[in-house]
Amino acid sequence: MEYSADAFTSYGTQLFWPLAGNPISIASIFVIDPLYTLPLLVGCVYLWRSKNSDESKQKARRVNHIGLALSSGYLLLSVLIQTQMLSKVELALKSNGIPADKVFLSPLYPSLNWWIAIVVDDGIYYDVTLNVLMNTVDISEKQNLGYGVIDVTTPALTSLDWFTNGFIRLEEVEGQLVATDLRIKTGHVGYAFKFALAEKETDGWKVISPLRL
Repeated sequence: MEYSADAFTSYGTQLFWPLAGNPISIASIFVIDPLYTLPLLVGCVYLWRSKNSDESKQKARRVNHIGLALSSGYLLLSVLIQTQMLSKVELALKSNGIPADKVFLSPLYPSLNWWIAIVVDDGIYYDVTLNVLMNTVDISEKQNLGYGVIDVTTPALTSLDWFTNGFIRLEEVEGQLVATDLRIKTGHVGYAFKFALAEKETDGWKVISPLRL
């Protein structure tokens, strides 16, 4: 159950491990969404606090069934809204002459009102921000993925590229090679996962142990 739920987040999970392949990431729900978690939490607390009697156990079971139905319904709603938002993204990209071959769409906040799509195309990417209630679609200026920053690869960079399915940005920051996971953006605050993978020296890049920034 836990792994199945993780597959609906931006972070994803290796649902079919040990079979090869990228992590499954439907990305229809934010990694931490209280509207999904609270119904399940209420059921667990109710079960924990219930008395050890048949009547109490039956009532706790009903509460848990209701919580599971609510959270599952919310998860289904997220997929339906995501499908609608993807159609809007594809239409907006087509109108602006931007290829839509590689698109990652996920909620921007822990709600289903704000969404962001990352569109990757030949070394550049775009952010497409959508608001469900206001029915708006905003496309950013094209941004560089930074593939030219480093001319060699590292084991950590290879692993991160696999884990993110290519939705990764590279940049040099204060003499360090910083890789950013573009899939998990926390509103205007920035990206949740950035890693320093190498340091620049006089004779080139020196690989370091990955350091989360």
